[in-house]
Order: sequence, then C-alpha cells, then structure tokens
Amino acid sequence: MPVEWTPHPVFPVPSPEQLRAMPLEAVETVWREREKAIRLEQEDPYRYGVELGHWEETGEYLASYDELLILGGNRSGKTEWAAKAVVKACVENPNTLIWAISQNSDISIEVQQRAVYKYIPAEWKTLGKEKNGKGNVSFSWKTGFTKNRVVFPNGSEIVFRHYSQYEKDPTSFESGKVGAPPLQKLNYPNVGIWGDELIPYELLQTLRKRLATNNAKIIITFTPIQGYNDTVKHYLTGAKTIKKRYAELVDREVEVLQKPLRSTAIILYFWTQDNPYGGYDRLARDLKFEKQDEILCRAYGIPTRQISNRFPKFNPNVNVIAHADLPFVKDKGYPVTHYQVIDPGQNKPWVVLWIAVDAAGTWWVYEEFPDVSYGEWADMSRGVRGMPGEAARPNGFGIDDYVQTFRAIEGDTEVFERLIDPRMGAAITSAKEGTTNIIQELEEAGLSIIPAPGLEIEHGLQVIDNLLSYDTDKPVSAMNHPRIYISDKCQNLIYCMSEYTGRLGKDEPTKDFIDCLRYTAVHGIEFVDPEALQAVSVSTW
Repeated sequence: MPVEWTPHPVFPVPSPEQLRAMPLEAVETVWREREKAIRLEQEDPYRYGVELGHWEETGEYLASYDELLILGGNRSGKTEWAAKAVVKACVENPNTLIWAISQNSDISIEVQQRAVYKYIPAEWKTLGKEKNGKGNVSFSWKTGFTKNRVVFPNGSEIVFRHYSQYEKDPTSFESGKVGAPPLQKLNYPNVGIWGDELIPYELLQTLRKRLATNNAKIIITFTPIQGYNDTVKHYLTGAKTIKKRYAELVDREVEVLQKPLRSTAIILYFWTQDNPYGGYDRLARDLKFEKQDEILCRAYGIPTRQISNRFPKFNPNVNVIAHADLPFVKDKGYPVTHYQVIDPGQNKPWVVLWIAVDAAGTWWVYEEFPDVSYGEWADMSRGVRGMPGEAARPNGFGIDDYVQTFRAIEGDTEVFERLIDPRMGAAITSAKEGTTNIIQELEEAGLSIIPAPGLEIEHGLQVIDNLLSYDTDKPVSAMNHPRIYISDKCQNLIYCMSEYTGRLGKDEPTKDFIDCLRYTAVHGIEFVDPEALQAVSVSTW
C-alpha cells in the first residue's frame, strides 16, 4: 500500500534499498510504529519525548551537584531539558515546591510556562481545578498558568516568578521552602529553583538560603548573547575546563564541561548542533560570515563578552591555563626568565605576583600571594563598591615573614629581577638608627629589589590591554594569541582581572592585584638568554 512518511528529525525513514528488501507487511509495520512514535511524542512528551544524547549525562550531573549552570547556544535544548527536569522532580517527588524564575511576566509565559506545560503528563494537562483534590492545572497559551502557578494532584507545585519582582521588593524572595519536604524519599534529584537567563547575583545569594532549608538544587539556563552578568561571571571566574570538543564552525576545540571554584556547582555547555530539533544547518549558514565571538555564543553558548569590565579582552576561557600546562612546568627545559613584583599594603597584606617571560615575549603568571588558601581577596557582590575579602585582612607579617614565604613559594626557582611599588617601597619610616624603607629592609633580609617606574595608572592599564590584545574574530593560533596567560592557581588575580572596573578610585577592592600587574607592565620585563646574558627586548606596544 502507498504510505506517506511524516518528516521527523530523529526517527529515520528507511532508505529505498531497505524498503525494497522488506516484505510489504514489514514495511507497513515499520511505518505504523514510526507514526505511532511521532504521535505519542506530540501527545505525551513527558513519557515519549525524545531524550537527546547529552540529556542523560546532564541528569547525572544534576544528581551529583547542587548548582547547574547550563550555557547554551540558540535552540540548543537547554530550556527543554530544564522544563522536563522541573516537571519530573514534581511528578516523582510529591509535595515538592519549585520556583521557576524569569526576567518578567511576558517572558515567563512565552518561555518557561509554555515549556513546562509541554512536559506535564498528558492525563494532567486537562485536569483544570480538581473539585475534591488539590490539583489545579489551568493553562492558556496567551496568559500562561492561572495565577502563575500549577498544582499537581500529588501536591507538588510550580510557582512562576520574575526578577522584576525582586527589583521592586527584595524581601519578596526572603521566605519559602523550595524543594521536597525533608525526610521524604526522593525518586528524582531534589530541584527547588529554575532560574532562566539574567538572574541577578544578589538574588542568587538570597535563593541559596531558600535552597538550604530542604537541601534543594538550582538550575540556571543562559544564552550569553548580550554579554554575561555577575552571576555567570561568578561561576566562570577560575573555572577549570574538564572537557572539550571540536567545534566545526570555529575549527578548534571549545569547552563542554567546566568545574567552578564552588565545589557544589558544575557548568555545562549545550551546543545547537546536538539538538536535531534546533535548526542547526540554518544557524550554521547564518553564522558563516559572523565574527568568531558571535559564533561561539550563538552556536556553542560560550560567553565572550563581559559587562562593565576594564579589560574587555580578558577571557578566562582563553587567558587562564591549567598550571600543569604551563610550558615551563610541562617541560623543565623550556627557557623562561622569572620575575617577582610586590605591592606592599599599609593596613593589609602585601600583594605579590611571580611572572615568567619566554623568548617570544609571552607572559606566564604562575604564582600569587595571598592565594585562595588565605581566602578571597575581594568580593564585588557586596555593596555598590564591593568589599575586601578575607585574604585582605591584616596578617601580622613582618619583613622576615614575607621573605620566608617568598622563598618557600619559589623553591629552587631563580628569580632574575624583583620589582616593587615605587611609592610604598621607597617611603621613609623612622628606625632606631635613623630612617629606613621597605626596599632597604628587604635588601638587608637578602632580597635585592628595585622600584618599578612610577607612571600614570592609565598608561599601565593600556600596556595590559596590549598584552591581552589579539584578533578575537579568528581562532587562537601560534600567530594569533594574547601575550599574557595566568595559571589557574592564581584565583585571586583571575577574579580581580574579571571584576576590576577602574571607575571606583584608589579603594576599589580588586585594584591591588591589578596594580601589581601594572607595575610589571610599565617596567617592561623581558626574556634574558641564560647563555648569552643579553636581554632580548620584546616591546609590549
């Protein structure tokens, strides 16, 4: 009998050769089963919807971590996965409360509420308000769920909220126990909140308190088209890349899995090409002549633009490198020249960086003090101007303490030259035998040190920009790359590079680590051939 095969991106149509090799009855059976699968997927996607290949792995990460940040390209399926995960948590774990939060009411209806309705089990979609039960599933494609909430017959509930409510009244998110009740047996990970797109960082901190009560989890989905906010930056800063894949549109490997500093969180990247329903072929054609940053964002969910940052070309995905992958760590014979730069603080610890320079003039920042074992240097999420972190508290170190600490960090590494803030290093203080300064005291303790040039701040920042500069529209290569890389051990410097604005004056909490890098930049460190003992000058201009 003649049959018409319904088009479908996942269920394949047998080839003409396969069909000719089948008995007529077998062809009819294959056709009927395929049509049934397509119909069931449309009628009840909760049970019969196609599970994309990377969804199962994402579910495993949801079970293992408390916070999932899913960065996705256009139509990569991140919203579909999150909506189904939210519904499944409600169905499998009775009496669960989940907040689904979006930018505003209209977007909540158009994105989150429609996606959630799609995955509600078929028998509940037409439930309406139960006369003798607690369920209330009333939905309109125009206005969403009645009163922005859906209540299932098993007592679970999804409440749809938006960030504009938080902006008007931050206290409106201060109460509520999201997730499943304590001591209840869980048949699915205990999801408590799904935040879509630009969730404010201040709100995330508030929500973490709500999640803690019932030990619930948060899912954050985001496509960084307009740049990313402080929440995404919070996760990305210092994150280690765990897995990469080859991305054909940029002809190089890019991230698919990262581990943030926060031990209970994980970052996953959803690619448009992995969603057969997403129209990847058309997207690929549309992006063919776009800049690489645009391609990375729209096809792979890779954040490339930061908001309100002084160093727009600083990208942790490019400029941060695993310590073990530093060339002179991997190969002990790789020639570099080592430098140390010190920014002495008056009422806080000294900030110190160790930088190696190779023959090509590339900088490798490989150690810092204080590192995160002392705590975070700054927290820009606190207040309008941010606040100093735990590591910035006075540590009671004297000159000898610092020298011993430096020696311990350096081990047998030979430091070619040591620099110091010219103002503080040469500042005169009274001593029993007259006057002294930090430079003199370090000399007496065995460290020969010189003051860095005292040039204007903006000049030094411009030199850092020069080191960061490369053609971001082209792949990173031997001929196109930044000239400064930072070890993933240097988390405080990485954070400061990501957060520093340069607009908050001399008391900006992230300024100290930037000053340290700036002194080095204006001094102009260079590779010194250990055999020729002759400087090979490489301009940073």
